[in-house]
Amino acid sequence: EMWLRGDFLVPYKNGAPYSHKPPMLFWTIQAGWALFGVNDWWPRLIMPLFSAISLGLSYGLARRLWPERAALPITAVLILAGSLYWGLFSTTVMFDIMLACWVLLGMHGVLDAAAGRSRGFALIGLAIALGVLTKGPVILLHILPVAVLAFWWNPGLRWGRWLGGLLLAILLGAALALAWAIPAGFSGGEAYRNAIFWGQTADRMVNSFAHRRGWWWYLPLLPLMLFPWFVWPRFWSALRGLVRDGLDRGARFCLAWMLPVFIAFSLISGKQPHYLLPFFPAFALLAARALDATG
Repeated sequence: EMWLRGDFLVPYKNGAPYSHKPPMLFWTIQAGWALFGVNDWWPRLIMPLFSAISLGLSYGLARRLWPERAALPITAVLILAGSLYWGLFSTTVMFDIMLACWVLLGMHGVLDAAAGRSRGFALIGLAIALGVLTKGPVILLHILPVAVLAFWWNPGLRWGRWLGGLLLAILLGAALALAWAIPAGFSGGEAYRNAIFWGQTADRMVNSFAHRRGWWWYLPLLPLMLFPWFVWPRFWSALRGLVRDGLDRGARFCLAWMLPVFIAFSLISGKQPHYLLPFFPAFALLAARALDATG
């Protein structure tokens, strides 16, 4: 309907403004149609392309976290690409693989900022904006925990500069997202404006604690999410060896990225299997580190 109406500011569904999701995925579809003409293959290709970009970003993260381990990056990519969970959702026209791509971009920004490069905070802000435009403020839940826990995985940071930079990154992300949201709110009308500024944030948070699914709901799904690695004995022995030998900076980074988000999504009762996709690369990186140590 965006294409038919020629309105690329406000998404429409059945003639009414569609407020359930921001427009990034829809913009990507429109961009492909503008280049290749209206077709059915481009929308199907978007998530595999973002999945491939995510594999490249994961490769880059592995090189930065463990520069002395030359084989580890390709192992991480193979683990991520070979996982049933990741592969399944890489073929769907949904929002979470795209969101995972922006989270990975934000993780590169976090590492840049931790290395003292101010551009890292700008990259975090850009990733926040792209994530908000893809699926709303939930990207903050994926990026902020690892940044706040930087004192654990990257000791020695100047905390005044670090927290100030994070605040500026959040403000930059909000400003970039508002550059769409404010004109879209005026164009879409009062109901649409109230939905994107209030209904998709506060109301969703309230409804998420409506006790629809228990805190344990993700646990029975983990064997499927981690398949085939879950049933590989060497994977478990490698993880035990990593814990026994001690966690290095990269392993702590992955845990700070993965565990707080898993706990938060377990406590929020609104659950879907694909909600965990954006931190799944952290699992692949951690598994690759464990397996690399075993030779």
